[in-house]
Parts: sequence; C-alpha cells; structure tokens
Amino acid sequence: MRQFFADGDPVVIHLLASAALDVITPIAKAGDKTTLQDITDERVDPLYLDSWRLVRKEAYNFFKHGGAKADDKLRTFRPIVNEAVLFEACTAFGTVFDDAPIEIKLFQFWFLARHPKILNEKGLQAPNPLVAQLQGLTEEQCRHHMAGLLAAAKHFRAELSKSM
Repeated sequence: MRQFFADGDPVVIHLLASAALDVITPIAKAGDKTTLQDITDERVDPLYLDSWRLVRKEAYNFFKHGGAKADDKLRTFRPIVNEAVLFEACTAFGTVFDDAPIEIKLFQFWFLARHPKILNEKGLQAPNPLVAQLQGLTEEQCRHHMAGLLAAAKHFRAELSKSM
C-alpha cells in the first residue's frame, strides 16, 4: 500500500498485489471461505468466464514470466488495474484472517471513496467517516492524506513494539 500511495512503480505494485492474491486465494479455498474472486466469477456469464480470467491475469503472467513483445505489453498495461487487484487482495486477506492490518483497511477505505459505486448494497458496510472525508478530496490530496495515515500507522506500530 505504501508503494501505491507513494506513486511507486506500477509494474512492481501489480506484481506484488497479484502475487499476494495468488497466495491468499488457495488459503481461502482451503478454509472454505468465499473470496471476491469467487463472487466476481459467479457474476460473469459462463460464456465469457475464461476470457475474463485471462484479461484479469494477463499482465501479471507477462510480468512474472516475460516473453516476446515486451514493449507491446507494457504499452497496453493500464496501472489503474492495480486498484482493483489491490482491493481484491485486501478483501481476500480480510476474509481469510477475519481481520486485517490498518494498512489494508486504509486502502479499502480509499478504494471505496474513489469508486463509490463499485459495490452493491450487499457489499456496502455501514457508512465510514474516513470514506466520506476522502470523497471530498482531489486524487492528489487523497493520496497525500493516505500516505500520511500510513506513515502514522507505521510509527504507532514501531512505538507499540518498543513498549512490549
């Protein structure tokens, strides 16, 4: 999340988020837990499901394995996909472990503030004051605010570990 809010390398962010999702998803399935991927897969027409999965994983597979036409793949890669992959990974983490670190929760709040119509009534939780506050900011202000919150969370965690 820190890389994302600090405008880090979008390819690195994509690889890390996708790899996290690759690790968390089998753990969720072994624990008989439903992930966001399962829900999405249920809602895509079976006729298009294989294509949907291919598009979703295409950039990750290319970045992971490389191959011919690297320039073409990099030109067509859209960093905005990272937002969805990170949200899916964060949601899966929370599902598997029944809770999540503050960094994950902050990203989820940011995502919901930036994409308020992405979830239907079932997916929405109680209104959150942070989400409402973030919705009033520009993209740059929002990223700056989130980077500050993440830095504060890191500092708090360090201070807490010193006292234990």
